[in-house]
Amino acid sequence: MDPDIQAHLEEVYLNDKNFSSVKSRNDPDTLPQSAMTIMDYEGHILGIVGGRGEKTENRSLNRAWSSPRQPGSTMKPIGAYAPALEYNLITYSSYIKDEPIETVIDGETRKWPKNASGSYSGANTTVQNAIQRSLNTVAVRVVQELTPQKSFDFLTNRLHLSHLVDSGSSNDMNYSALALGGCLYGATTTEMAAAYVPFGNLGHYYAPTTFVKVTDQHDEVVLEAKEPEVAMGEDTANIMNHMLQTVVTSGTGSAADFGSMPLIGKTGTTSESVDRWFVGGSPYYIAACWFGFDNPETLRASGNPALNIWKKVMEPIHEDLEDQDFPDTEMVTYRRYCTQTGLLATVNCPSTSVGWYKTNYLPACTSHEGRLASELDKPVRNPVPSNSSGGDDEDDEPSENTVTSAPAETSSAESTTTSAPETS
Repeated sequence: MDPDIQAHLEEVYLNDKNFSSVKSRNDPDTLPQSAMTIMDYEGHILGIVGGRGEKTENRSLNRAWSSPRQPGSTMKPIGAYAPALEYNLITYSSYIKDEPIETVIDGETRKWPKNASGSYSGANTTVQNAIQRSLNTVAVRVVQELTPQKSFDFLTNRLHLSHLVDSGSSNDMNYSALALGGCLYGATTTEMAAAYVPFGNLGHYYAPTTFVKVTDQHDEVVLEAKEPEVAMGEDTANIMNHMLQTVVTSGTGSAADFGSMPLIGKTGTTSESVDRWFVGGSPYYIAACWFGFDNPETLRASGNPALNIWKKVMEPIHEDLEDQDFPDTEMVTYRRYCTQTGLLATVNCPSTSVGWYKTNYLPACTSHEGRLASELDKPVRNPVPSNSSGGDDEDDEPSENTVTSAPAETSSAESTTTSAPETS
């Protein structure tokens, strides 16, 4: 733990003015709750708060550790894009249709999902733009290509999400859970912060811990933090980092931006706005914040309350820190791609933009044959993408077989399966 970070985190959570004024429609005396976990990129928990307001009892519910909730679109980077990038199914600029797939919902074949805007373009869009705008359609198509099994294995074996369910009449082996975060139970803020750690340290997963090591009176080590695991290639992690920076510079997470250091981030909203999330970080820290009611109900709040809390915590703790960049790798190259095909540009491509690519996977444009355009010097700061159009609505649509979150009081309560709504 970092005493200064913990103290500031608790100060923010003690002040009701830092929270949305929304109240429960079922019980006006009930306020929404929140949880937040801050970690460094070696898995050390530097600050953790499991609820708002003054702590009135010891060993009370710590939502940050014990209460999984549906993560919404914060699942997209870890359940869809990172594994697909790891297996070379996509690149930064791969073109994927912004269009729903056909799937069976309540016994009927339907087109699903829509985006938060309630519509879709039907046009090709790059993976980077889909992440920046949080497009549901593209994330689902990526997991369809990846397969739910590979997505599930990546999330549970490499990123150690422990509350996903792979069997039974209700489970998470579906596009709703794995692409859009409409899970049976979900994840805690501690799990989500740890799952994003590899994006800031070139691919290593560290089990969350509050200690480095424990010794006895003879200075013998009796307990030591686990060694890191390679969750993904450093090229995958680095490219994901660049794409997640565009969420903050010009996408759904732009309200989180502060200072001059690069930031990564991803917003999340579950069906009917029951849960709001923001997971984001600087080169120093990664933090996950959740906001919602203990007994799930729709949040009628403007903006993203979780993002607002995240910023109130993260901005001040960076005030006295020197500017840093995220770590770089020679396994990633900065190159032009053809805007007509999304493939790496040749010297004959008439229209190009720029992106980040694995040095060992450079699929060249097939419509304009010729030698690949030369590698470019990497910019000091990630530029705003030329295709930037702001974010789609922050709201997401995790609803193929939407499952409401388990109440926060328990991580094992039965959840209720509901039919899939058309909008979020």
